[in-house]
Amino acid sequence: MINIPIVFTIDYKFLPPAYIAIDSLIKNADDTTKYDIHVLYNGVIDKKVNLLKRNIKGTRHNMVIHDVSKLQIFVPKTTKCWPNIVYIRLYLPQILKQYNKVIYSDVDVLFLGDLADVYNTEINGYMWAGVAAEKNSPYVLMHQYYNENHHEYIYWSGFMVMNLDEMRKNNWIEICNKNLLKYSNRLYMFDLEIMNLSAEKIKRLPFRYVCLQAIYDSCDIKCTQEYMWLSKVYSYKELEYEKKKAIIVHYAGKVGRIGKVWLKINPPQYYAFYMKQLPLELKLQNNVQRINKNMRELAKILLDIFNIKHN
Repeated sequence: MINIPIVFTIDYKFLPPAYIAIDSLIKNADDTTKYDIHVLYNGVIDKKVNLLKRNIKGTRHNMVIHDVSKLQIFVPKTTKCWPNIVYIRLYLPQILKQYNKVIYSDVDVLFLGDLADVYNTEINGYMWAGVAAEKNSPYVLMHQYYNENHHEYIYWSGFMVMNLDEMRKNNWIEICNKNLLKYSNRLYMFDLEIMNLSAEKIKRLPFRYVCLQAIYDSCDIKCTQEYMWLSKVYSYKELEYEKKKAIIVHYAGKVGRIGKVWLKINPPQYYAFYMKQLPLELKLQNNVQRINKNMRELAKILLDIFNIKHN
Protein backbone atom coordinates (compact mmCIF):
# COMPACT_ATOMS: atom_id res chain seq x y z
CA MET A 1 0.00 0.00 0.00
CA ILE A 2 1.37 3.40 -1.01
CA ASN A 3 0.29 6.53 0.88
CA ILE A 4 0.00 9.55 -1.40
CA PRO A 5 -0.56 13.02 0.07
CA ILE A 6 -2.58 15.17 -2.31
CA VAL A 7 -3.57 18.80 -1.78
CA PHE A 8 -6.50 20.86 -3.07
CA THR A 9 -7.04 24.58 -2.38
CA ILE A 10 -10.55 26.03 -2.65
CA ASP A 11 -13.01 28.65 -1.51
CA TYR A 12 -16.81 28.50 -1.23
CA LYS A 13 -17.72 28.75 -4.91
CA PHE A 14 -15.51 25.78 -5.81
CA LEU A 15 -17.12 23.30 -3.41
CA PRO A 16 -19.15 21.47 -6.12
CA PRO A 17 -16.21 20.83 -8.50
CA ALA A 18 -14.01 19.95 -5.51
CA TYR A 19 -16.48 17.25 -4.48
CA ILE A 20 -16.55 15.91 -8.05
CA ALA A 21 -12.75 15.94 -8.37
CA ILE A 22 -12.24 14.09 -5.08
CA ASP A 23 -15.02 11.63 -5.88
CA SER A 24 -13.34 10.77 -9.19
CA LEU A 25 -9.94 10.55 -7.47
CA ILE A 26 -11.24 7.96 -4.99
CA LYS A 27 -13.25 5.96 -7.53
CA ASN A 28 -10.25 5.61 -9.85
CA ALA A 29 -7.63 4.75 -7.23
CA ASP A 30 -5.83 1.43 -7.50
CA ASP A 31 -6.38 -1.06 -4.66
CA THR A 32 -2.79 -0.47 -3.56
CA THR A 33 -3.15 3.32 -3.27
CA LYS A 34 -4.21 5.21 -0.16
CA TYR A 35 -4.72 8.97 -0.50
CA ASP A 36 -4.08 11.40 2.35
CA ILE A 37 -6.26 14.25 1.09
CA HIS A 38 -5.65 17.76 2.37
CA VAL A 39 -8.23 20.41 1.48
CA LEU A 40 -7.00 23.93 2.17
CA TYR A 41 -10.17 25.98 2.50
CA ASN A 42 -10.37 29.76 2.57
CA GLY A 43 -13.20 30.33 5.04
CA VAL A 44 -15.16 28.88 7.93
CA ILE A 45 -15.40 25.09 7.77
CA ASP A 46 -19.15 24.54 8.09
CA LYS A 47 -21.47 21.60 7.38
CA LYS A 48 -21.42 22.21 3.65
CA VAL A 49 -17.62 22.14 3.52
CA ASN A 50 -17.57 18.95 5.56
CA LEU A 51 -19.73 17.29 2.91
CA LEU A 52 -16.44 16.72 1.07
CA LYS A 53 -15.69 14.02 3.65
CA ARG A 54 -18.54 11.90 2.32
CA ASN A 55 -16.18 10.87 -0.44
CA ILE A 56 -13.94 8.97 1.96
CA LYS A 57 -16.61 7.46 4.19
CA GLY A 58 -16.08 3.71 4.36
CA THR A 59 -12.87 3.86 2.31
CA ARG A 60 -9.19 3.43 3.20
CA HIS A 61 -8.48 7.07 2.36
CA ASN A 62 -8.11 10.01 4.77
CA MET A 63 -9.08 13.67 4.56
CA VAL A 64 -8.15 16.75 6.58
CA ILE A 65 -9.81 20.12 5.88
CA HIS A 66 -7.71 23.13 6.91
CA ASP A 67 -9.02 26.67 7.39
CA VAL A 68 -6.28 28.81 5.84
CA SER A 69 -8.22 32.09 5.84
CA LYS A 70 -6.02 33.51 8.61
CA LEU A 71 -2.72 32.31 7.21
CA GLN A 72 -0.29 35.15 6.70
CA ILE A 73 0.57 35.15 3.00
CA PHE A 74 1.60 37.88 0.61
CA VAL A 75 -1.22 38.64 -1.86
CA PRO A 76 -0.11 41.44 -4.19
CA LYS A 77 -2.87 41.07 -6.76
CA THR A 78 -6.14 39.20 -7.32
CA THR A 79 -9.00 39.06 -9.81
CA LYS A 80 -12.41 37.39 -9.87
CA CYS A 81 -10.83 34.37 -11.56
CA TRP A 82 -7.69 34.37 -9.42
CA PRO A 83 -8.67 35.01 -5.76
CA ASN A 84 -6.40 34.84 -2.69
CA ILE A 85 -6.58 31.06 -2.51
CA VAL A 86 -4.46 30.60 -5.67
CA TYR A 87 -1.38 31.79 -3.76
CA ILE A 88 -1.70 29.16 -1.03
CA ARG A 89 0.08 26.51 -3.09
CA LEU A 90 3.26 28.59 -2.86
CA TYR A 91 3.28 28.09 0.91
CA LEU A 92 2.81 24.30 1.11
CA PRO A 93 6.37 23.70 2.42
CA GLN A 94 5.38 25.77 5.46
CA ILE A 95 1.82 24.46 5.86
CA LEU A 96 2.49 20.72 5.42
CA LYS A 97 5.75 20.30 7.32
CA GLN A 98 5.09 16.59 7.86
CA TYR A 99 5.67 15.79 4.18
CA ASN A 100 8.77 15.79 1.99
CA LYS A 101 6.74 15.45 -1.20
CA VAL A 102 3.09 16.05 -2.13
CA ILE A 103 0.86 16.18 -5.17
CA TYR A 104 -0.99 19.42 -5.74
CA SER A 105 -4.06 19.58 -8.00
CA ASP A 106 -6.63 22.18 -8.96
CA VAL A 107 -10.25 21.07 -8.59
CA ASP A 108 -11.40 21.93 -12.13
CA VAL A 109 -10.37 18.42 -13.12
CA LEU A 110 -11.67 14.88 -13.42
CA PHE A 111 -9.40 12.00 -12.45
CA LEU A 112 -9.49 9.02 -14.78
CA GLY A 113 -6.73 6.95 -13.24
CA ASP A 114 -4.39 6.34 -10.33
CA LEU A 115 -1.59 8.73 -9.31
CA ALA A 116 0.95 6.28 -7.87
CA ASP A 117 3.15 6.35 -10.99
CA VAL A 118 3.41 10.13 -11.10
CA TYR A 119 3.91 10.37 -7.33
CA ASN A 120 6.84 7.98 -7.64
CA THR A 121 8.50 10.24 -10.24
CA GLU A 122 12.10 10.85 -9.24
CA ILE A 123 12.39 14.56 -8.46
CA ASN A 124 15.60 14.76 -6.44
CA GLY A 125 17.23 18.09 -7.28
CA TYR A 126 13.99 19.53 -8.69
CA MET A 127 11.70 21.98 -6.91
CA TRP A 128 8.65 20.51 -8.60
CA ALA A 129 7.42 18.52 -11.58
CA GLY A 130 4.73 19.71 -13.95
CA VAL A 131 3.31 19.49 -17.47
CA ALA A 132 4.70 21.72 -20.20
CA ALA A 133 2.05 24.14 -21.44
CA GLU A 134 3.86 26.23 -24.00
CA LYS A 135 7.29 26.91 -25.46
CA ASN A 136 8.90 29.68 -23.43
CA SER A 137 9.66 32.44 -25.93
CA PRO A 138 8.70 36.04 -26.73
CA TYR A 139 6.16 34.58 -29.18
CA VAL A 140 3.95 32.83 -26.61
CA LEU A 141 0.26 32.71 -27.51
CA MET A 142 -1.51 31.82 -24.26
CA HIS A 143 0.85 32.83 -21.48
CA GLN A 144 2.96 35.81 -20.52
CA TYR A 145 6.64 35.88 -21.42
CA TYR A 146 9.27 36.85 -18.87
CA ASN A 147 12.86 37.09 -20.05
CA GLU A 148 13.78 36.28 -16.43
CA ASN A 149 12.22 32.82 -16.85
CA HIS A 150 15.11 30.62 -17.99
CA HIS A 151 13.12 27.38 -18.48
CA GLU A 152 12.67 25.93 -21.96
CA TYR A 153 8.93 25.60 -21.35
CA ILE A 154 6.23 27.34 -19.37
CA TYR A 155 4.73 24.77 -17.00
CA TRP A 156 1.17 24.53 -15.74
CA SER A 157 0.75 24.90 -11.98
CA GLY A 158 -2.65 23.19 -11.91
CA PHE A 159 -1.06 19.79 -11.31
CA MET A 160 2.33 19.39 -9.69
CA VAL A 161 4.45 16.92 -7.79
CA MET A 162 6.07 19.24 -5.29
CA ASN A 163 9.41 18.50 -3.63
CA LEU A 164 8.73 20.22 -0.32
CA ASP A 165 12.02 19.07 1.15
CA GLU A 166 14.01 20.64 -1.70
CA MET A 167 11.93 23.80 -1.42
CA ARG A 168 12.70 24.14 2.28
CA LYS A 169 16.42 23.62 1.70
CA ASN A 170 16.44 26.36 -0.93
CA ASN A 171 14.34 29.02 0.88
CA TRP A 172 11.44 28.60 -1.52
CA ILE A 173 8.95 30.78 0.35
CA GLU A 174 11.47 33.61 0.68
CA ILE A 175 12.13 33.42 -3.06
CA CYS A 176 8.39 33.39 -3.87
CA ASN A 177 7.68 36.38 -1.64
CA LYS A 178 10.53 38.28 -3.27
CA ASN A 179 9.19 37.48 -6.74
CA LEU A 180 5.61 38.33 -5.76
CA LEU A 181 6.83 41.77 -4.78
CA LYS A 182 9.13 42.15 -7.78
CA TYR A 183 6.58 41.12 -10.41
CA SER A 184 3.35 42.25 -8.72
CA ASN A 185 2.56 44.79 -11.45
CA ARG A 186 3.19 42.29 -14.25
CA LEU A 187 1.36 39.21 -12.98
CA TYR A 188 -1.21 37.77 -15.38
CA MET A 189 -1.50 34.09 -14.37
CA PHE A 190 -0.36 34.75 -10.83
CA ASP A 191 0.60 31.44 -9.19
CA LEU A 192 1.68 29.88 -12.50
CA GLU A 193 4.14 32.66 -13.23
CA ILE A 194 5.56 32.74 -9.71
CA MET A 195 5.97 28.94 -9.66
CA ASN A 196 7.89 29.08 -12.95
CA LEU A 197 10.00 32.12 -12.01
CA SER A 198 10.92 30.82 -8.55
CA ALA A 199 12.03 27.28 -9.42
CA GLU A 200 15.65 26.65 -10.36
CA LYS A 201 14.73 23.30 -11.95
CA ILE A 202 11.35 21.89 -13.01
CA LYS A 203 10.92 18.29 -14.12
CA ARG A 204 8.61 17.66 -17.05
CA LEU A 205 5.60 15.35 -16.71
CA PRO A 206 3.57 13.75 -19.54
CA PHE A 207 0.61 15.63 -21.01
CA ARG A 208 -1.75 12.91 -19.71
CA TYR A 209 -1.70 14.64 -16.31
CA VAL A 210 -3.13 17.89 -17.72
CA CYS A 211 -5.10 16.64 -20.72
CA LEU A 212 -7.12 19.71 -21.64
CA GLN A 213 -10.86 19.29 -22.07
CA ALA A 214 -10.79 20.52 -25.67
CA ILE A 215 -8.21 17.88 -26.59
CA TYR A 216 -9.90 15.09 -24.66
CA ASP A 217 -13.38 15.78 -26.03
CA SER A 218 -12.37 16.45 -29.64
CA CYS A 219 -12.71 13.93 -32.46
CA ASP A 220 -9.99 15.80 -34.35
CA ILE A 221 -7.51 17.58 -32.08
CA LYS A 222 -6.11 19.55 -35.04
CA CYS A 223 -9.43 21.44 -35.16
CA THR A 224 -9.07 22.76 -31.61
CA GLN A 225 -7.71 26.21 -30.82
CA GLU A 226 -5.42 24.62 -28.25
CA TYR A 227 -3.63 22.57 -30.91
CA MET A 228 -2.24 25.78 -32.43
CA TRP A 229 0.04 26.36 -29.44
CA LEU A 230 0.31 22.84 -28.05
CA SER A 231 1.74 21.69 -31.38
CA LYS A 232 4.82 23.83 -30.64
CA VAL A 233 5.53 21.52 -27.71
CA TYR A 234 3.94 18.18 -28.66
CA SER A 235 3.67 16.30 -31.94
CA TYR A 236 0.25 15.25 -33.22
CA LYS A 237 1.05 11.59 -32.49
CA GLU A 238 2.21 12.44 -28.98
CA LEU A 239 -1.00 14.34 -28.19
CA GLU A 240 -3.15 11.53 -29.58
CA TYR A 241 -1.22 8.99 -27.52
CA GLU A 242 -1.44 11.07 -24.33
CA LYS A 243 -5.15 11.64 -24.89
CA LYS A 244 -5.72 7.88 -24.94
CA LYS A 245 -3.60 7.53 -21.78
CA ALA A 246 -5.19 10.52 -20.01
CA ILE A 247 -5.13 10.33 -16.22
CA ILE A 248 -6.56 13.81 -15.64
CA VAL A 249 -8.92 15.90 -17.76
CA HIS A 250 -8.35 19.56 -16.94
CA TYR A 251 -11.07 22.13 -17.55
CA ALA A 252 -8.70 25.07 -17.72
CA GLY A 253 -9.75 28.52 -18.85
CA LYS A 254 -13.08 29.49 -20.35
CA VAL A 255 -14.55 26.85 -22.63
CA GLY A 256 -17.39 28.23 -24.77
CA ARG A 257 -19.74 31.00 -23.62
CA ILE A 258 -20.90 29.22 -20.48
CA GLY A 259 -17.47 28.59 -18.97
CA LYS A 260 -16.46 25.81 -16.60
CA VAL A 261 -17.87 22.35 -17.22
CA TRP A 262 -19.87 22.11 -13.96
CA LEU A 263 -21.75 25.28 -15.00
CA LYS A 264 -22.66 24.01 -18.45
CA ILE A 265 -26.25 23.06 -19.30
CA ASN A 266 -25.12 19.91 -21.09
CA PRO A 267 -21.76 18.77 -19.68
CA PRO A 268 -20.05 15.73 -21.22
CA GLN A 269 -21.70 12.50 -20.13
CA TYR A 270 -18.58 11.26 -18.34
CA TYR A 271 -18.60 14.42 -16.18
CA ALA A 272 -22.39 14.49 -15.74
CA PHE A 273 -22.12 11.05 -14.11
CA TYR A 274 -20.16 12.60 -11.23
CA MET A 275 -22.39 15.68 -11.07
CA LYS A 276 -25.28 13.37 -10.25
CA GLN A 277 -23.36 12.12 -7.20
CA LEU A 278 -23.26 15.60 -5.62
CA PRO A 279 -24.97 15.87 -2.21
CA LEU A 280 -28.22 17.84 -2.45
CA GLU A 281 -26.78 20.97 -0.81
CA LEU A 282 -23.90 21.13 -3.25
CA LYS A 283 -26.16 20.28 -6.18
CA LEU A 284 -28.40 23.20 -5.24
CA GLN A 285 -25.42 25.52 -4.87
CA ASN A 286 -24.11 24.47 -8.25
CA ASN A 287 -27.52 24.99 -9.88
CA VAL A 288 -27.76 28.51 -8.44
CA GLN A 289 -24.26 29.34 -9.71
CA ARG A 290 -25.15 27.83 -13.08
CA ILE A 291 -28.35 29.91 -13.35
CA ASN A 292 -26.52 33.09 -12.32
CA LYS A 293 -23.81 32.40 -14.87
CA ASN A 294 -26.32 31.82 -17.65
CA MET A 295 -28.34 34.90 -16.72
CA ARG A 296 -25.20 37.05 -16.92
CA GLU A 297 -24.32 35.57 -20.31
CA LEU A 298 -27.89 36.11 -21.56
CA ALA A 299 -27.78 39.71 -20.36
CA LYS A 300 -24.55 40.27 -22.30
CA ILE A 301 -26.12 38.84 -25.45
CA LEU A 302 -29.22 41.04 -25.10
CA LEU A 303 -27.07 44.11 -24.49
CA ASP A 304 -25.04 43.31 -27.59
CA ILE A 305 -28.22 42.96 -29.66
CA PHE A 306 -29.69 46.15 -28.20
CA ASN A 307 -26.50 48.11 -28.92
CA ILE A 308 -26.32 46.81 -32.48
CA LYS A 309 -29.94 47.84 -33.14
CA HIS A 310 -29.32 51.33 -31.79
CA ASN A 311 -26.01 52.07 -33.51
